Amino acid sequence: MAGKTSNPLTSQKEIAANQRGQITKRQQSRFGGVFWQKKQRWFGIALFGILCTVGPFIGAIFGFASGRSDLGAWPIGLLAVSAGLFCVWLAPSVSIYLRWRWLDRNLVHETIAEGEGTVYWGRRRYVLQLADGKKLDPIYSPDLLPGRYRFYYLPRYHWLLTAEPLEEVAQVDDLEQLNHRLARVNWFQSSALAANRAGHLTGLQRAMILGRFAAYAVGGFVIVALFFGYLIYTDGLQEGLWVLFAVVVGMVVLSLYLGRKSLSAIADCFQGRVIASEGPVTKDFEVSTDSSVSYYYELDKTVFRVNEAGYEALVAGLTYRLYLLPRSQKLVNIEAVVEAT
Repeated sequence: MAGKTSNPLTSQKEIAANQRGQITKRQQSRFGGVFWQKKQRWFGIALFGILCTVGPFIGAIFGFASGRSDLGAWPIGLLAVSAGLFCVWLAPSVSIYLRWRWLDRNLVHETIAEGEGTVYWGRRRYVLQLADGKKLDPIYSPDLLPGRYRFYYLPRYHWLLTAEPLEEVAQVDDLEQLNHRLARVNWFQSSALAANRAGHLTGLQRAMILGRFAAYAVGGFVIVALFFGYLIYTDGLQEGLWVLFAVVVGMVVLSLYLGRKSLSAIADCFQGRVIASEGPVTKDFEVSTDSSVSYYYELDKTVFRVNEAGYEALVAGLTYRLYLLPRSQKLVNIEAVVEAT
């Protein structure tokens, strides 16, 4: 069996409570975040629409205050339109807020349904599907291996509370499929696992890592060359030399900023060694101020950045073996492992 940390979706205590028709406090605390996560896009659009009506409304007020007769009925029309649009955008935002308050107060009275279903890997994430074809949204990260389960869920919202395995879902065959999936979505090579276990980096892995750095260098050279050629073509070389100089300096500064880890990774590639680190791996994400999302694996308080598909594919809490480059600590492969019995 693969080692696994506590998973709230398969917690026996939570399953027992759901079987009695009760929603636990931990589950209640998750619903507000799940609801806002699903509605935040529409709520944001509604708030943006409300803000867009402020300008015309202020313009209409100034039109009235100016007392200019040549404006005619324009201030009144503008005021009516902005007020109408304000109401149109206000309605969905108020509706979303009231639904959230209603859910927060009446959640304990929701009926819990149960039904058998399966977990399988879709195109980019795990899918939780009932026998009748309906899909469920888990209130926690769906860290479930593919297989058959008995689901306990809220039928009104199709929100999954807990999942009780109906069969042994963590067999070696399933772990092998998980390893192939993790390698594919993270752009690793499952065929390289044998060499990585022996502490070696394969030629293909080395070529992919070095090729990535070479692509960055070639891209920077092409940008400078194109800009330099444009200055020569337009006879603006002397006037544009300072701009070209600024571009080159900026690229040098960026290279120095990123260079230490990059040079370490290049040195690791030439050395060709791989080290392994093993233990329960969790996953997390971080939303920046510009709404971009970064995804991570975490092992022993060390984080490794991955793509979204890699984040979705990982079943958090299982025991994994991560293969890293020794100096740069760059993640080059991953596999779920079976504990010795």
